[in-house]
Amino acid sequence: MSSDVKNDDRRNDLLQKQRYYKTFHVSMAVTALLLAGVAGVFAIDNIARPMISTSSYHFNVQYRVGNPEAMDKVVNNSLVPILQMYGRHPTWKANIEFQGQMLDWMHKMDTEGSIRLSNITLKNGTFVSGLKSLDLLRMLVDERRVELILVQYSDALALAYPYLSFYKSVNYTRRLIDFYNISHVSRAVLLQEGQFMLGCARLLEDFTYSNGTPIYDTFMIFRMDLSYFHVTNPAPLYEWEFSPIGDPESSWTSESINVLPHWILPTCEEGVMHHSLWVQDGENVDTGEGQTWVAGDFEFNPYKLANHERRLELLEKNGNEFLNLDEWIDRMEPKKEKLNSYVPETHWQGFNYRSSFVWMGQGGSGYVDDGVICALNYRVHQLLQATELLLNYSYFSEGALSFGEYFTLYENLTQAWMDLADAMVTDTTGLDPADYENKHAFTMTNYAIENATAVKDYVVNKTATLNGTINSTGMLQVLPFNFDPLVEWSGQNQTLYDWSTTIATTESEFTNYTSEGMVSESELPVSLVHKNLLGLNVSNHTLEVSGIPALNGLQYYSVNTQFRHKDNNTDEKDWNYITFVGDFSKIKYSPTLFEGEYISLDRADYYPDINDEYGDWARNIEIFGEDNFEIYLSLSNGLVYSDEGGFALVKNNSASHVCGKWNHGDFRFMQTETVNETQPIQFFILENVTISTAVDFANLVNTYSPVNITGGKLA
Repeated sequence: MSSDVKNDDRRNDLLQKQRYYKTFHVSMAVTALLLAGVAGVFAIDNIARPMISTSSYHFNVQYRVGNPEAMDKVVNNSLVPILQMYGRHPTWKANIEFQGQMLDWMHKMDTEGSIRLSNITLKNGTFVSGLKSLDLLRMLVDERRVELILVQYSDALALAYPYLSFYKSVNYTRRLIDFYNISHVSRAVLLQEGQFMLGCARLLEDFTYSNGTPIYDTFMIFRMDLSYFHVTNPAPLYEWEFSPIGDPESSWTSESINVLPHWILPTCEEGVMHHSLWVQDGENVDTGEGQTWVAGDFEFNPYKLANHERRLELLEKNGNEFLNLDEWIDRMEPKKEKLNSYVPETHWQGFNYRSSFVWMGQGGSGYVDDGVICALNYRVHQLLQATELLLNYSYFSEGALSFGEYFTLYENLTQAWMDLADAMVTDTTGLDPADYENKHAFTMTNYAIENATAVKDYVVNKTATLNGTINSTGMLQVLPFNFDPLVEWSGQNQTLYDWSTTIATTESEFTNYTSEGMVSESELPVSLVHKNLLGLNVSNHTLEVSGIPALNGLQYYSVNTQFRHKDNNTDEKDWNYITFVGDFSKIKYSPTLFEGEYISLDRADYYPDINDEYGDWARNIEIFGEDNFEIYLSLSNGLVYSDEGGFALVKNNSASHVCGKWNHGDFRFMQTETVNETQPIQFFILENVTISTAVDFANLVNTYSPVNITGGKLA
């Protein structure tokens, strides 16, 4: 791609971020002046409202993932000075959000002796000095002066992948919280880049305290994103539940979760003036020059921090009450309302970033495309899942491993899952990643595969059934579809579980996608429109899967596409897409993290998408005089089902994993800034099928894809 195009795009991305930060800082300044001045006026008029502040400082040790020096600076030059500031003020409270990996990095720097030492004044007046970073953090948390929002191990693009990867990441973070003696975390969930998924309701079921209370039950989203998806009833707190009798209806009933809206400007809510001290990157508080950390590359800026501290001192002087988010949620619980519109998976600034598109389609650096990285992560998820099944089969069914061997191998595989979580970090795609950030995904997925391959080799060599099969036929197959990956083993079900549909040791039991030959596009229940096409093949297939009788013999179409790279010697726009034209006015799809279920949606329930030109996600108000309300779906199991057409469209997420744009009459998969013109994108089309069959097929292809096991490296 031409340097002009790429540089323009980088400037545009940076411009968008600077505009947001400028708006944010101006808003914060105005808020401080407003609250300081208005409080006095209110007092004179005897109509003063209580002033309450909350905050959510977002820190990301993976901000420049793959660059250890930058990662050190995020901790030492940004996070620690903020903790020190709160250590100086016993009456202040704040929420700080970061990933579990931040705890590991703080521990590393504490151990190396490279961390800033800190002081703190405890609430009882005791002054403590010479603290390392984790000690300071623990004291602030113990006194509830800092409340951590701590969910994932890595700031991963969770909305693109199946629940098992997310579960593993959250579960490992819970272990770290105990290991580092963190006494409390918030009930709130705020994910990297403002990721929001109502499918996070699964966390309420799987992560609870000993008394059954959910650890996480409230999911944060910007108010503007609620408006974008047509939430029309203003409230300080919402609740949501997937339900067959809900609107829209779902195939199951989930736990009821809270949805907490937040924003940078003060609002009058339930008799108080509520404002946010900070709701963006914490690195921008105290590093760099100007509005962001960028100009100074995470160099500590004492003047910026002093200005921030003075602002908070001014608010306190004028009667501001500092609350953490749990206290604010408790206060708003009686005022909670039902969320009156379903919000699909999205990110912060949906109007600019078009939900997932910036992370799953817009492109990366000059090194590799978004779709390639997301597909690689997805494939490694499938490989780790299959390896874990082999491990459990060997230990629980065959008795081929001692408990000590099983425990050690399981820990090694857990490290592989965390390597994958590291690779999934949003900064390997997203907003203009550097080449080394792209490459970090390849480095970490390779570590994950190597760890998993070592586990696989050990298990196969110790298990007579597996070893004999590979030695005699060269291959066995793992089919995760019929297996609950989160099964809680007990002495009873260890011996009762039927592994025959999960571990296939004869070729006749293998799952096969058999081609029946090429067909014409005219046979499809949809028509195809494409841009910059390099190759297109449409064929008819039959599914052979003895382990899933309901799907065995199913016929479907395969659409294989390849796109060409733009001609750099022309003014041709650098994009490619394939659009499936058909009736998508009412669809069913599986929300991320609930891959086995589905929800029914009507495009008419959302604002219209008027302009369909290239670049329609960027600054439409300037270009067209109006904004577009595009809806991109990440499709973590690849499925879109047409209610009116009775057909299903399934994307192969391990080929190229990009998000899809949903409209009444079409569904479009698009990439820009493309690098790999031969990277295939594969889709499957099922005609005259039920939604349950479509969900099962999508999960067979993606979430629970069969994996062939040989004597070599996992691939």
